Amino acid sequence: MELTIIGSGTASLQANRGPAGYVLSIGDTLCILDSGTGTFLKCLQAGFSYRDVNKLFYTHLHPDHTIGSRSFSVCNKIHARLWQKKGPGNLWSARV
Repeated sequence: MELTIIGSGTASLQANRGPAGYVLSIGDTLCILDSGTGTFLKCLQAGFSYRDVNKLFYTHLHPDHTIGSRSFSVCNKIHARLWQKKGPGNLWSARV
């Protein structure tokens, strides 16, 4: 198991810190924990492809933790459709 911190800042954008975003690798499973602004670009820069993401987890549904989910869908429309077909349990969030 390996955790990579992609962003640990706040909702206010900063040059040296991004909003919440983490990559958790467990064997062949790649999980994204929160996806603030720029998370998927920072994933690519860190050597992780959004095409390899198996699960998305959100600690809570504030925009600074979730806005990257839109980027995931837009950047990878075909893959996103295939990803959705993998079945339930691929997108998790806190109860609202």
